[in-house]
Amino acid sequence: MACALCAASTTTSAVILTTPHDILGRSHDRDILALHEKGVFAQKNAWIQQCPEAWHGRDYPSSRTAIWLLCLAMPVATAQEKPITPDWGTKLVEAAREQIGVTTVYDPTYTRLAYPGGDVEPERGVCTDVVIRAYRRAFDLDLQELVHEDMRANFAAYPKAWGLKAPDRNIDHRRVPNLAIYFGRRGAALPVSQDPADYRPGDLVTQMLPGNLSHIAIVSSNRSTLVSTRMLVIHNIGRGAREEDTLFAFRQTGHFRFKPV
Repeated sequence: MACALCAASTTTSAVILTTPHDILGRSHDRDILALHEKGVFAQKNAWIQQCPEAWHGRDYPSSRTAIWLLCLAMPVATAQEKPITPDWGTKLVEAAREQIGVTTVYDPTYTRLAYPGGDVEPERGVCTDVVIRAYRRAFDLDLQELVHEDMRANFAAYPKAWGLKAPDRNIDHRRVPNLAIYFGRRGAALPVSQDPADYRPGDLVTQMLPGNLSHIAIVSSNRSTLVSTRMLVIHNIGRGAREEDTLFAFRQTGHFRFKPV
């Protein structure tokens, strides 16, 4: 299998020299010192790793030769670069942002859901549905199933504010206090902070709204136009999924970074 240098040289018609093996066989000249001082000679180790047989018993190439080799190798190296993929937090934010304009209604109506993967109609939902849908879309991670199974095994660890005596897979994952307990049990809890620098895209923030209404939002990758260090959030606070500047608008009750496994 030809190395990148060989492949480049044999496919570049404008180069008169045949292969790097022929070039590398030539003796070095006085340009070596200048080449070393300019840092170009540092490419030698990379070339040796790509095609060690070409260096066996050979002298170092001249600066002109080294520059030719570097130019020859560049097209292949560029073609072999892997595309940059977004980190998990960015993927979660993108999945949440896709809900904007789709989910336009806040509807807390109790609904019997399929299991697993159950959901209400996409145009309606509550704050927790933004989080649930984002994790499903970005990572195929089903919080309905995860929360329900954990509550079945550890029901005593979860709040009893609704008078339930057993888990309810239709609604448990759609309640903010249950999600907060689940994330905490998975080691995702972080300190609540008023420092914008402590928040990253994809973080989850729980808040207490007026009237003691619990709320959850996803920290966005976009920043406030009023305070450049403050991140926006993506949530459904009553008018459908939106991206808004409310990270510190309400009292925070929790901060989580729930990385998908």
